[in-house]
Amino acid sequence: MAVDISTLDKMARGVIAAISRLEKSGLKENASVRLGQDYNDYREKVLEAKPELASVVGQPMGFDTDMGGTPVFCQGTNLDILSEYEKIVRLLPDDED
Repeated sequence: MAVDISTLDKMARGVIAAISRLEKSGLKENASVRLGQDYNDYREKVLEAKPELASVVGQPMGFDTDMGGTPVFCQGTNLDILSEYEKIVRLLPDDED
């Protein structure tokens, strides 16, 4: 079942607020694996609710993995993830009508 637009908007705005509190140097650092995975999960929920956004929503965050395939390093920075969340918020409709 798709998540409603209001919930997706609230989820993104919470992450945006948290990342925006980082100092400039923190924005340039690679994101944690957890933040990258959370973004990828959020992205999937957005595309489930609004598949027509597939051509404009960015690609999932990539990861370097250990020998067993477990993600150990997010290839995107905190700024990359912040930018993607901000872009999605701008693309989401204001209401579901």
